[in-house]
Amino acid sequence: SLITGDGSTTAVWRQPPYTNHEGNRLPCETPLLINELQPKAKYIFLLREPIDQLYSAYWNFCLKRKDPNEFDKMVLFDFQSWKKCLEINSATYCLHKDYANNDDNVCAIDGLMHNLYYMFVSIWMQVIPRDQILFLKSEDLKEDPADVLRRVYKFLELSPVSHEKLLQIVNRRHINEQNFLH
Repeated sequence: SLITGDGSTTAVWRQPPYTNHEGNRLPCETPLLINELQPKAKYIFLLREPIDQLYSAYWNFCLKRKDPNEFDKMVLFDFQSWKKCLEINSATYCLHKDYANNDDNVCAIDGLMHNLYYMFVSIWMQVIPRDQILFLKSEDLKEDPADVLRRVYKFLELSPVSHEKLLQIVNRRHINEQNFLH
C-alpha cells in the first residue's frame, strides 16, 4: 500500500463541471479522474470553521488591507456577488463561477463560496463511496491532535500506534510552520 497526500484545497473547490466523451455533463473532473485511476483511494477532508477560514483567507490574500472594516466589505461583496449570480443561474454554476473583482476598494477572494463545504463535498460524494471518505474538523485537530491522528491511522487501516507514539508524532517540529491552528 502506498500512502501519499495532497494538502491543496483547490482540488476540492475549484473544479468546473465538464462534459465527458459520451456528452454527459458531469459535476467535477477531479474526483472522477482520481476514482477512475485509483478506485480504492481514501480521502480525508479537514474542514475548518467557515468564519475562521474566511478571516484567515482575508489576512493571507488581501495583503494591502489589514483592517477589519475591509474584511466586512469583502464578505458583503462576496455575499452580494453570490446572491446576484443565484438570481439567474443554478447554485452549481454560481459555485464554480470566477468572481473576479475590479473594484480596488474591496479585496474579493471568493471566500464565501469556498466555505460552502456541503456543496463541494456532495460533488465528491456522488463519485466516491462514503466509506472511502473521512471528515475531520480543524477544531478537533487543534483540541486533540493525537486522537485525530489515531482516527486517521484507523481510517487508513494502518497498524495501531500507542498514545505515547502519537504524542511524539504530533509534538515534532513541523517543516511547514504555517500553523492555521493557532
